[in-house]
Amino acid sequence: GVCSLNWNTVGMTVAGSSAGTAADAAGALTAAAPQLGLLKNPRDLALDSSGNIYIADTSDNRVVKWASGATTGTLVTGNADGTNGALAPALDTPSGVLVDANGNVYVTDTKNNRVRVIPAQGVANDITLAGAQPWGITRDSSTNTLYVTGSGNNNLYQITQNGVLTNVGLNPLTNPNGVALDSTKNRLVIANQGAGNLISWTIGAAVGTAAPITGLNPAPGASSGVTFDSSGNMYVADTINNRILFFPAGQTTGRIIAGGVNPVAPATASTLNGPFSVKLDSQGNLYVADTGANRIQKFSCILA
Repeated sequence: GVCSLNWNTVGMTVAGSSAGTAADAAGALTAAAPQLGLLKNPRDLALDSSGNIYIADTSDNRVVKWASGATTGTLVTGNADGTNGALAPALDTPSGVLVDANGNVYVTDTKNNRVRVIPAQGVANDITLAGAQPWGITRDSSTNTLYVTGSGNNNLYQITQNGVLTNVGLNPLTNPNGVALDSTKNRLVIANQGAGNLISWTIGAAVGTAAPITGLNPAPGASSGVTFDSSGNMYVADTINNRILFFPAGQTTGRIIAGGVNPVAPATASTLNGPFSVKLDSQGNLYVADTGANRIQKFSCILA
């Protein structure tokens, strides 16, 4: 069957604690006991073609990889003991993670003002984005171009496959968080968290043409995450309202597809607590960074 664009509203925890237990709840992490089975305030996740989940384990200052069905993660980058730092491989508050079709991993190392590139083979390197506090990251596979939001300086950056860095300088951005490519319209949509809206920009268009998406119902509040499927349907991590919204391609009327259940604590299989990111696998299942509940939740698509 194929995904019916309806989802089970009862989620399954695929990384972290289903009860919402934070990694350091029982004591500080150490190199000897890094507590890789737990997360703390994860802001983003990425999926590869094998079903591995890469997680920006933000408050643990590390990126971890959970194999499909695993009960614990493995360290990808950052310090195992959760300490932050500026000297690689340390991270400081990683907010975004991306994996491409070749297995290369990209991390926005937010408070270190850099993007870490971890090739599938070879040595990791860091790209400096001075003052940017980079957060969201997406990739246009048709041009091998990365796009990164600068939450600290309200910018959008473009990084070509040759490493050429351009500050796109979009207005109006206010603490932009997640960014996603809508390949059906050759556009980027940015979760413009500080203004509580979504900004759409056609790639390559004049920078002044970026504009909020208006008239959305239900209206997203301050949102940190957005993604698209290959048909151009839009999924929004409506962070402040503890829910995931779905908008069919080209339509402003959508619906709640996960979360939106109160109270948000204690965490249950139906709740979301300040979700920062939503992603999809190739079958249309939803994966949500349930940031405030220290876990990754999967909401399975109902097959047609």
